[in-house]
Amino acid sequence: MGNKKLQNRNIYKCIQLDLKNMKIKCPWTQVVTLRGGAPWHGTHNDGVVTVASMTERDDMKYIEIEQNHYEALVCDEVLEIINKKLDIS
Repeated sequence: MGNKKLQNRNIYKCIQLDLKNMKIKCPWTQVVTLRGGAPWHGTHNDGVVTVASMTERDDMKYIEIEQNHYEALVCDEVLEIINKKLDIS
């Protein structure tokens, strides 16, 4: 049987591989969250996703913020980034 979380990880790995091969057809900015630190990742992460996985593509722009994965969802800094990209004041 094994650990259910580790079994599910294989499913997500397939999805992640598909996304890595996805052709981006518009300007894309990835907000990279740097604060967190779930110990089971074994590398720098935001508490959910590794920083390496957020920055592995070379066809998008990256903006790093000092927030964790969940804080970014309600962070004024992210809202400002979105508004600036959409040219909204």
